[in-house]
This record gives sequence, structure tokens and C-alpha cells, in this order.
Amino acid sequence: MGEAERLYSQILRMDGRNFFACHMLGILRAQQGRTGEALDLIGAALKVNPDATEALSNYGNILTSQGRLLEALAAFDRALQVGQPFAETHTNRANILWALQRPQEALSGYLAALRLKPNLLEALIGSANVLRHFKRFDESLANSERALALKPDSVEALNNRGATLSESRRYKEALACYDKALAIRPDSAPVLRNRGATLLALNQPAQALADLDRALSIEPDNAEAISNRGIALSHLRRFDEALAAYA
Repeated sequence: MGEAERLYSQILRMDGRNFFACHMLGILRAQQGRTGEALDLIGAALKVNPDATEALSNYGNILTSQGRLLEALAAFDRALQVGQPFAETHTNRANILWALQRPQEALSGYLAALRLKPNLLEALIGSANVLRHFKRFDESLANSERALALKPDSVEALNNRGATLSESRRYKEALACYDKALAIRPDSAPVLRNRGATLLALNQPAQALADLDRALSIEPDNAEAISNRGIALSHLRRFDEALAAYA
């Protein structure tokens, strides 16, 4: 990477508008965590070629990492409008739409990605998540299982499958998924949150509280986990602590 950086910088000293060098040095800067410089460089490349699909997608990915979701969405929209539609671009765009609480559009994006690349892991995981939101549990489970066939140790797919099973009231099967996920990644707050909620449904508040406390030690400001913690405390008749959680 150091040698690549030296060469790109040398090219840009000779030709500051060289599209390839701006774009590639921007990608390198993103890999180094220097996202502000990365955006400047890829932005300069896009001034030279505004319709460069790959640069637009990379620009959108970096904006997403900065939480600038609407700007990222515009970059992905442009990439899909002007160039060949890539499954990864559809997926990245759908991830943003899901984060923006636009689930129907997100689902359309994931399905478009899967039409282009049926075994794209991230699209299978994302679509399973949104299908669960729409209570389409059989389809959600099918996509989670396709994802796990591709990557059996995918914590995200195991968590999705567990959440869908839990919402289908198949609680013991859900716990088995969460246990597998936690064996791979013991500090996964989403898995711990979901496992805690499932244990609440099984009327096991003490065990649920332990999982929720672990989740909140990782993500202290997750409202869903705090609310479920209040439910667990209430079941344990620790009412003052429950009220504090709800507050």
C-alpha cells in the first residue's frame, strides 16, 4: 500500500486531474481510515468523470461510513442510473433505505440485487431482516438458511434466523441460533438483545436480565434493550429499578 500511495501521489503531482490516480488514492485513503481525504479525492475524480459507476459506489460507501445517509443514497442512485446495475450497489442502497426506515424500498433493492447475484450474502441477510419486518416469516427463514449455507458462521444470518424463529414462537430453536452466534462472537450486542427478548417470552426473567445487561455494557444507549430490561426487572419484582429503566 505504501508503494501504491507513492505512485498515485507522483501521478497526481504530474496531473492533478488524473481520474484513475484520484479514485485509487481515495480508495487507499479510505482503507487507511482517512475518510475526509478519501471523499475529497474521489470527489475530484467524479468532477473529471461524473458518471463513473465504481467511483460513485465507492463515494457512497464512504459517505455511509460517515453516517451521511442521504448523500450516500444520492450517490448510489446516480450509480444505478448511469451505469451497469451491480448487485452490490443495489444492496448498499437497500441498507441505507432500511436504516432510513423505508422498508418497502429496501426490500425492492435487496430483491433486485438477488436477481443479479442470487448468492450475494449481504443481500440475503438484508432481505431476511426486512421480510421478517413484514411478517413474511417463511421467506425470511429461507433467505437466512441460504445465507448460512454460504457462510455457516455468519453471526448476522444466525441472529436473523433466531429473531424470525422467535417471532414465530419457536423459542427453543431461536435460542439454539443465538447460542451458535454467541459461540462465534460472544460480545454481539444484537444477539444478546434478541436472546434476552426470547428468554422473556419464555418467562425466564433472570436469564433475560443477564443477557440484556451484557448487551447494554456494549451498547449502553439501546432503547429496546433498556425497555426489555425494565420488563425483566418488573417480573423479578424489582420495581424501582424497572421504573428507572423505563424512565
